[in-house]
Amino acid sequence: NFGKGQPETEKMECGPERIHSVDIDSSHFGYGPVNGTPEMRQAVADHYNRLYRTGKKPYTAENVAIAQGGRLMLSRLFRVLQGRMGYQTPDYAGYQELFDSAHRDLDPVHISTTEDSAFAVTPGRFAEVAQDLDSFMCSNPCNPTGHLIEGEELSSYCHTARSTDCLLVMDEFYSHFIYKDSIDGSDCGGVSAAQHVVDPNSDPVLVIDGMTKSFRYPGWRLAWAVGPPELIKAIGCAGSALDGGPSTVSQCMALKALEVDYMQSETRALRDTFTQKRDMMYSRLTRMGFRCLPCDATFYMWCCLESLPEPLNTCMGFF
Repeated sequence: NFGKGQPETEKMECGPERIHSVDIDSSHFGYGPVNGTPEMRQAVADHYNRLYRTGKKPYTAENVAIAQGGRLMLSRLFRVLQGRMGYQTPDYAGYQELFDSAHRDLDPVHISTTEDSAFAVTPGRFAEVAQDLDSFMCSNPCNPTGHLIEGEELSSYCHTARSTDCLLVMDEFYSHFIYKDSIDGSDCGGVSAAQHVVDPNSDPVLVIDGMTKSFRYPGWRLAWAVGPPELIKAIGCAGSALDGGPSTVSQCMALKALEVDYMQSETRALRDTFTQKRDMMYSRLTRMGFRCLPCDATFYMWCCLESLPEPLNTCMGFF
């Protein structure tokens, strides 16, 4: 099934026990707040503050929106945004599908990439194209190339967003699948644009993540967006019309997954397990004749077929 990319969901060696239950009371029988419960929104804000905002202005619950899954969060966002939105290829294929149901005044602008830049829009090129965009969206780490934007490059992206007022939307669902010795974010965190935001209430930077990949609970269907309160309120308004709000029970489960000790243990086990998988996949594919990008992150391997024997050296022949 090439339609969904799902990590293994069972307990990993040296990882914490999986969360199988949660206690609820009658307050969870009714509808919850459209943008998420106050407890869940604050827990997400605390998560980002601890990992990425030490010594900086913190996020609060007002900077966080909760939705029932990443696609739904993107659907809300695309109903809110207008104007010219840049996107690159290759990137998450779902973006282009979601453009079909976006606000009629949202104009997708395709930005091509090449292998020389690891199939990514470089910071310099982003600074150029942002002059003519209202927003720009990409996944980081990138699905499907495994390319990672971090450090000074990621800081440059955020600087450009501030200087041009081009909203930078970073899909960070693979933010903890990092296979490098040195990463942005301490204390077993990942890589996030949140580290390079100056003012959480005014910087035009929106981060999207959730329970699906880094926490390995795709069945909970829970995602969040972290950004300026004005945009978060608009996302909530869109949710009132589109979906009515996320499950309060899923949010209770997610609160347990965001506890510090649990998150740290899960992330360490995830990196140990998937580093081995990445290394084995890279070695085997290379020996088979594929040319592969290094894959600094995610659990995908981006490969070139041109060195394989015919007819396997083209995508149509291979599949």
